[in-house]
Amino acid sequence: MNTNSPFEVVLHPVLFDEGYKKAITFTDSSSVAATLFPIYFIPTLIEMESTKLFVFATLLVSALGGIVPRRAVVPINDGKYLLETRVTLTGILTVKVTVESKGWVGWGISPTGEMAGSDMVIGGFNADTGEAYIGDRFASGHGVPALDTIQNVELISASENATHTILEFSRAVDTGDVDQDLRVENAIQHIVWAAGETDDLAYHGQVDRGHIHINLMDG
Repeated sequence: MNTNSPFEVVLHPVLFDEGYKKAITFTDSSSVAATLFPIYFIPTLIEMESTKLFVFATLLVSALGGIVPRRAVVPINDGKYLLETRVTLTGILTVKVTVESKGWVGWGISPTGEMAGSDMVIGGFNADTGEAYIGDRFASGHGVPALDTIQNVELISASENATHTILEFSRAVDTGDVDQDLRVENAIQHIVWAAGETDDLAYHGQVDRGHIHINLMDG
């Protein structure tokens, strides 16, 4: 291999999905070491092919603030509420919920497992208007959580079929909103969930709500 010619380093997602494949072009071997070794622990499994160096890498969490890409799939309420979460290398939490309901769906982080004090996201798809909706909310008590002053949630998609509502959104692990958002910690946290029968926000009743314990960083 000619170390003076440009070559590509491919970080292959052995432990992760295709969304984490990275490809970076370097001009020489010294730039590889300077760039990768502060970030990645490189195992000895290295294969050279032509001008490409394939590196099967495991992420070193210290360089990215302890964030490791993980994906969790958690069936809740006898599978009627399917929760999928992922935290990316850049500190973005993605949440997807598939709920046996044709109304609004809610997800949030709670300091205690109760509604009061929870950082909530409520959204869905209104079949009457053909529009998706979502809101970053804070529950000061029992009742419909109020919209946050600063909206720190981004809608990815929302849809509805004959039986289910599917909502996917993202937010930063740390939004910087210390008043109305809770940080995603690298620890077990209380995750609250709820669902409504219609798209009109109202009390969800005693059946379609609950909470679980999960480390969102862990999967």
